Amino acid sequence: MKSIVVSKQKFDFEDFVESNRQFIYLLLIYIAGVLAGSLLFRSLELSKFSNFLSDFITIKSDSLLSVVIDRLSVYLLVYTVTILLGLCIIGFPIINAVPFLCGFEIAVKIAFYYNMHSLKGIGYSLLMIVPEASAFMVILFFTIASSKELSKNIFDISLQKNTEKQLVLKDYLKSFLIYGAGITAISLVNSLIIFLLNSIIKM
Repeated sequence: MKSIVVSKQKFDFEDFVESNRQFIYLLLIYIAGVLAGSLLFRSLELSKFSNFLSDFITIKSDSLLSVVIDRLSVYLLVYTVTILLGLCIIGFPIINAVPFLCGFEIAVKIAFYYNMHSLKGIGYSLLMIVPEASAFMVILFFTIASSKELSKNIFDISLQKNTEKQLVLKDYLKSFLIYGAGITAISLVNSLIIFLLNSIIKM
């Protein structure tokens, strides 16, 4: 009877980091935004402007349609800005501000709810904000990576740094359409969840 040899492939950490360097870099920028938002909220005592912040942070759930419009408009605004930066010749360094600002906004939201509602605010954030932001940021990271690559290619071709490089916009547009569909689907699902939970959890 022949013995079966099972080969165990070792996890190569360096190879993992190298192959995912782009996304790790974006994640670090996002985390930096979260830290900056948290520190700024505390240092500037933004809690004093709770009524002002409430108008921008609190989701008005009068109807499901209003929630859908609210979330979809925010998602698509960030998504559109990301793509437009990808079409700019100098967009690839500026686009790093997108994950930073997203992290900053999430941190201010969570800090606001914690400041206003203490532990109940943390629970609300874990249910309503963190899952929504995580799902959105996953697709946004892919969009940012494609936009940075597109902008860098436009930059190299414009300055004739790489004369052999050809820009195939069709491939990028196809990716952007897929990401856009994903973001739209996430916004619809999140809107439904937010609407249902807001009817149960009153803040």
